[in-house]
Amino acid sequence: MIFERTSSRSACLFIILSFLFLSLSFNAYSNDNQNSFYGIKTDFSFEETFGYRSAVKTFWKDKTSRYSSIVEMDLVKSPTKVKKYKGRYNAFSTLEKSFYDHEFVYYKPKLMDGEKAPLIIIVPPVVGITPLDYISANYFANSGFGVVVLKLNVPTSKMEFKLDDIGPMWKNYIDKVRAFIDVAHNLPGADITKIGIKGVSLGGITAALSSGRDPRIKASVIFMGGIDLPTIMAHSVQPVVKKLRQKKMKELDLLNKEDYEELLREKIKLGLPFLTDGRKAKDYFLFVALEDDYVPVEVQVGLRQKLGFPEALFLEKGHLMNGIFYSVHLKRMKEYYKKRFSLNNFSQH
Repeated sequence: MIFERTSSRSACLFIILSFLFLSLSFNAYSNDNQNSFYGIKTDFSFEETFGYRSAVKTFWKDKTSRYSSIVEMDLVKSPTKVKKYKGRYNAFSTLEKSFYDHEFVYYKPKLMDGEKAPLIIIVPPVVGITPLDYISANYFANSGFGVVVLKLNVPTSKMEFKLDDIGPMWKNYIDKVRAFIDVAHNLPGADITKIGIKGVSLGGITAALSSGRDPRIKASVIFMGGIDLPTIMAHSVQPVVKKLRQKKMKELDLLNKEDYEELLREKIKLGLPFLTDGRKAKDYFLFVALEDDYVPVEVQVGLRQKLGFPEALFLEKGHLMNGIFYSVHLKRMKEYYKKRFSLNNFSQH
């Protein structure tokens, strides 16, 4: 099941949460309680348009435009050895021309005096943060990692957008991850020289794009993710994406998905200067669903090829089933993070 040991009680809890996640998935397209975004970036390109040194210089220059800060962080009482903090951080959005804030939950593992732990950032799937994400965070924290769950906004089927706006919206979304990394040094016990990220589905896309835009992320677990946004938007059967596509194709008087994809390729370009430059295949671990029609399998396989064939686990069944039961792979993820951060003697305290 989820962890190395299970009991009838934990198995029952897992089944209940699985049905909850399934229900959320089917109702994602009608969820009005989430902020609408569909951050998909305009300068999409598999070819790097500027050198690595230039990209690093631009990266640190861009950092100053976010003005990010943690505005609140309170310790929550917990009976376990893991300390849990709930907080909010804010930053300036150059796209929205205003400040925004998002909630986060930080799990601090039990540490010796002066000791610091690698930090894993969990980003949300299309349904938003679910109980399974908190279970994952608690599992990693009990294994000795610091973990942050970011409550970012997710898309809805009622959102309106222009094709020319897609790119800036994705950049804006990824910058919200980067803005949190800017202030991660304020987290007690977090080693910000060892930052990992984990995402499933939309979260996997977010994790891949964030790694391509932020060299501070050293280890990425990408679960059913990709970076080929035109293919995803044109062919995904995920309810939110499908409804947005149908609405946009009707608006543009397009008759088939291939024409829509071609138009998206003209409009969507995404510069990812740190996706491969300055990196090695070991910076990534991929989970590829072989029967996926939400994030098409060719997109997932194409990402692995682009990254230099990093270690991967190929999953049977489709997107929804693997999304519901992704927690069975937590131990594999933990072992990857330990190996990536050279923590051979790393164990839970």
